[in-house]
Amino acid sequence: MNLKTLLFALLFVPLAFAAWQSVAAMAFMIAAILLAAVYGIAIGIQSEELKALGREEFFQLLALLIMMAVLVGTDGLLSEISKNSALTNGQPTIQDAAIVSLNDTQETLGGYLKSISDSDKSVSKEASKAKSCNLAGGGYSVSACGGFTMFNAPFSLSGSIVGYAIAEVASAKKLIELSKDFVMSLLLPIGIILRTFKFSRGAGGFLIAFSISAYILLPAGIIFVDMLNEQFSTSPAAEDYNGSPEAISADCESGRTYFGSNEDNAIGVYTSLKENIRKYLRVVLLKATLGPVVALFLFIGGLRALSALFGTEVDVSIIARFV
Repeated sequence: MNLKTLLFALLFVPLAFAAWQSVAAMAFMIAAILLAAVYGIAIGIQSEELKALGREEFFQLLALLIMMAVLVGTDGLLSEISKNSALTNGQPTIQDAAIVSLNDTQETLGGYLKSISDSDKSVSKEASKAKSCNLAGGGYSVSACGGFTMFNAPFSLSGSIVGYAIAEVASAKKLIELSKDFVMSLLLPIGIILRTFKFSRGAGGFLIAFSISAYILLPAGIIFVDMLNEQFSTSPAAEDYNGSPEAISADCESGRTYFGSNEDNAIGVYTSLKENIRKYLRVVLLKATLGPVVALFLFIGGLRALSALFGTEVDVSIIARFV
């Protein structure tokens, strides 16, 4: 049985090198030949059960033909959507535009992480300063930089959040790259073949729905949030959120416990950190977090609707919990 399964799976290898329209035509012809053979045998042996099975499969074949006609008709539409200049931002396709956008976001977040690291290093160095004096076996220590220790937790949390955002953006980019390279050339033809046979009809409908959703809706979510970001960036309310945050430098004199100059420097670091946080938020929350979330929501919603259209009920809540 395992050998038969392996041989059956090997039949799908050439599908990766063929257009899905050719695969659809081949699948329809194979199904029609098998259906004619089954119906001929049913007439020959006078089997009402085989005739009923043949009629049921005939209606399923008609449904497949209608689906293929819709897919062929919408293939140009999918290509036009993928190449729409309003969505591609100067790139060849919407998938390329989404990948370029995620690359820019990832590069920006990398700069943010370096800025946070440099700021943390500078502030921690000042916070560790102290002075001591020993005379005739006695002595004392003075540390006037204790106020700078309050920044350890904010910098640590900021670095963790930006690191998580980088991982999320990288995951979304890899998912879109895989959908661009494989779904229309491999998963969609396999789905059409599986949709032809009764025992694999559900899996075929799922793969067809998965392919269309991943090809269009995943990158569309990223582009939609990019448009939202551009709109927000030009609004007067976004003035404090635009621009790039700069590394924060600190200065403390460990033995200066008077005049409050060290306290003023610590307050200055706090003020700079507060201003920088607003500039981090626009990219971290809007592009790095909301973008992948909207893309996955569109993908899961499209998967549910299209899988139902192709005759497969899918519990997308399981997929949602997984992602």
